[in-house]
Amino acid sequence: MLTTCDFYGGGKDKATPAHMIDLLQAETGQVPEDFLQELYKWALECIGVVALNRQLGCLEPNVAPGSLPMQLIRIVNELFSVLATTELGFPFWQYFRTPSYKKLETSHQTLATEAMKEAEARLEEAKAQGDPDRKLTIMETFLNTEGLSRSDVATIILDMLFAGIDTTSHTVGFALYLLARNPKVQEGLQQKVDAVVKRDEPLTPEHIVALDCVVHTVKETLRLYPLTFSNVRILSKDVVLSGYRVPAGVSGMIDWKTWCCQGTEYLLG
Repeated sequence: MLTTCDFYGGGKDKATPAHMIDLLQAETGQVPEDFLQELYKWALECIGVVALNRQLGCLEPNVAPGSLPMQLIRIVNELFSVLATTELGFPFWQYFRTPSYKKLETSHQTLATEAMKEAEARLEEAKAQGDPDRKLTIMETFLNTEGLSRSDVATIILDMLFAGIDTTSHTVGFALYLLARNPKVQEGLQQKVDAVVKRDEPLTPEHIVALDCVVHTVKETLRLYPLTFSNVRILSKDVVLSGYRVPAGVSGMIDWKTWCCQGTEYLLG
């Protein structure tokens, strides 16, 4: 399967936070106040490579506000905003189409349309290539998976675009923040990375496998700053929790912020 490393191989990797920060710091030595917006653009660029096998141009200088990347980022941010309103507030939308619900419908439809257009274009390109020995993209792998229809694949791609921008950018942002707060850990992590990846060497899948220290850092970041405050699941069978029998069919919620911060021995704790 084609990976992000393969796509950007052969030179200094553009789709990395380090490369992006180098560019942003070139003039002042500091990242800009809207650094989170830059992380959104980086995350979308990575997702575009993985999901659509295409560089979207998010990391180019002076990306136009009306360009496809900026539109996708704006739509995803709007979706999360109205989702919070509809899910956490009183469900008026179940009785009539509220302004938030209408905006949710519009944003979702726009994102779905743009994602489908990109997916269809990439599929046509894949057909035109016709090389049986080349590495398959994720989208092509899904299309060759028995039981998955074209519509199923489009839904998966849409989910990757919708769920990937916010989650990826916020995780990296918090990881950078925690490493800045813990300089000794940052120095140790840098030494381990330098021992695996040499200066100006293209990043490869083999490097990723060897960098378990980075995986540990990301997991610790997610423990301290979970991407969501909770998860809710409907129990499929009876369970016993703290001595109480909870029957199947009941909704159970895990408060990640409380549960994840109870440990005492962690990398960045």
